[in-house]
Amino acid sequence: MKVIALISGGKDSCYNMMQCVDMGHSIVGLANLQPVGKDELDSYMYQTVGHEAIEYYAEAMDLPLYMREIAGASKSTNLNYDQVDGDEVEDLYLLLKHIQVNSELEYEAVSCGAILSDYQRLRVENVCGRLGLTCLAYLWRREQSELLEEMIQNKVTSILIKTAGMGLEPKHLGLSLHEMKSQLFKLNSKYGSHICGEGGEYESFTLDCPLFKKKIVLDKSEVITVSDDAMAPVTYLKLHKLHLEDKPTQQVDIITTPVLNKTINQLVGNNHVKVKPQLKLKWKQNNNHNNNKNNTTISMKKHEDYLVVGGIYGMLCDEKSVDSIKSATIKAMDVLAGTLQQHGHSLKDATYIHLYIADMSDFHVINSVYKKYFKREPPSRVCVAVWLAHDCHLQMDCLSHHNEKQTRNNLHVQSVSHWAPANIGPYSQCVTRGNVHYIAGQIGLVPGSMKLVEGCYEQAYLAMKHVKSILKVMKPPSTLRNTIQCVCYITVDTFVNVARKCWDEQCVEYEEIGNLPIYVVVPHLPKNSSIEWQVI
Repeated sequence: MKVIALISGGKDSCYNMMQCVDMGHSIVGLANLQPVGKDELDSYMYQTVGHEAIEYYAEAMDLPLYMREIAGASKSTNLNYDQVDGDEVEDLYLLLKHIQVNSELEYEAVSCGAILSDYQRLRVENVCGRLGLTCLAYLWRREQSELLEEMIQNKVTSILIKTAGMGLEPKHLGLSLHEMKSQLFKLNSKYGSHICGEGGEYESFTLDCPLFKKKIVLDKSEVITVSDDAMAPVTYLKLHKLHLEDKPTQQVDIITTPVLNKTINQLVGNNHVKVKPQLKLKWKQNNNHNNNKNNTTISMKKHEDYLVVGGIYGMLCDEKSVDSIKSATIKAMDVLAGTLQQHGHSLKDATYIHLYIADMSDFHVINSVYKKYFKREPPSRVCVAVWLAHDCHLQMDCLSHHNEKQTRNNLHVQSVSHWAPANIGPYSQCVTRGNVHYIAGQIGLVPGSMKLVEGCYEQAYLAMKHVKSILKVMKPPSTLRNTIQCVCYITVDTFVNVARKCWDEQCVEYEEIGNLPIYVVVPHLPKNSSIEWQVI
């Protein structure tokens, strides 16, 4: 994809650009937001210290730079973001919109250097979603010690231009990541400081990297003291004079971390299970299935704050077409919304949805309607193809939880990263109510490319790895040891032994779990995958 890179001048936005290039994308332009009338802005979103040198950054890369002043303030400071006039996030929207409308550049994605900040990631995703862009955040949830080592190894020459953490002093300003590495690791061990500065301990400016055609040289700077606190003084460098120097032409050869560089075969080992030749399953319609459009019955069960609604059908009133599929989906969603409302719930309370589709090739058409009903914090979802009556296109079951006093924790990552797959539909990776994590169905997509890995066992392993990655970042974090329910959907019955071996290997340290999974054979799964894990 063609990419506009959001840059602050720091190491993270720079290295994410390098990761974009490594994944086959092209950086076609740079975008930066600057403070008005001051060196540093008290911003929840943007690094502004060092902004005076951003133009050198663009010249070093020989790329067009698009800039906008930050006119807004941090008005909406909740974790999730809805459009608010006058908020600093809207400046980012207007800048990217300006590039779309008023420049000759065509681009499809935005590079974002977020590592740990859900606050920043969610806002960039919000802007990208409104503009029809993909957010590429390849540093997201990377282990920080590993990431810093990787940046240094990949010749990212960044210096500290702001210090604000315990153990960091004015004397550290201007030192490179390589020179500061041992000190940053020491402070992490002593105080729990973030090695990559994700807690605001320090900020950096990049003078050179493999993407630069010229390197930036700092000639003159001044130390500015913001706070002389004895424990954690806040100081920054005012960059007064810089110049560019030519550098030898070099091929960009990024050395990825060992974890990312391993093939799936290396990750799962050579203990592959022998799979019998795939059988040609014949799916037969159950003659006892109710085909009467007017005689569908919705089942409901209510217990305390929970409401389970089952048997919501999307019936085709006309011959199958895009319009008739959309119409059937709209009717089903309206029935779900109405049923929830009748029992004191709403779509905002929907926690877990099972979506059964007659024809997986219509997945995108159904999603185009489905997503309009869940604007923010959508429920997690499991989607599989099953045999339905000839005039029934979809069926939905929904678990809803309504308790205004209880916090709902959603993990909804739409950015493409190396952490776990971005959403391929309008759903959350996980929704937590109480201490129960409802994880969306996971398939064997390689996160960075969003392509399905080849091989049944490879898919099973990688999909389970995604489940574990999601559990690790939830609040409270959890493991497979606490599994309440696991359903494994497979497209061929002989894949059961593959799935069992994968589950046993992942749970070997949790002896008390036993053989929990339920194995269900279905005609098709999203992306034509072989295995999908559903874990609660």
